[in-house]
Amino acid sequence: MNYIDELRPYTKIFIDTAPLIYYIEDHPDYAEMMEDIVNLSLTSNVKLYSSVLTLTEVLVKPIQIKNNQIVQKFLDFFYKAENIQLIDITKNIATEAGKLRGKYQSIKAFDAIQLASAIDKGINVLITNDLQLKSITEIKVLALKDYLNK
Repeated sequence: MNYIDELRPYTKIFIDTAPLIYYIEDHPDYAEMMEDIVNLSLTSNVKLYSSVLTLTEVLVKPIQIKNNQIVQKFLDFFYKAENIQLIDITKNIATEAGKLRGKYQSIKAFDAIQLASAIDKGINVLITNDLQLKSITEIKVLALKDYLNK
């Protein structure tokens, strides 16, 4: 089964940071896959989500290398795109993230907050490229790497 077929049953999809970087920066291996996912949200009842932490993470490298064009592409995407919603971090999300870190000690705080944001909003699937997150049982985790050349 390909990644789009796996996503069709879901109306809410959480996108982790790396796949959004691939999309905006036109990654040679993953941009097309992410474009398919974004198009799915534009042509169906699928809604895309990420957390406000994603905005923090995506801006670091372009600002470090002074690539204002990429910075602006990210800002335009997150502030103007109607098909993606950023989830604010709440006390409930922070609490759930702490529980996830306690249960899965190998995951980082940012990843736990991303996962908790999705879980808090009732999102059942996460797109990432972090294979370590596939051990999480509270949400279905799809890694783009698993679908390369399929």
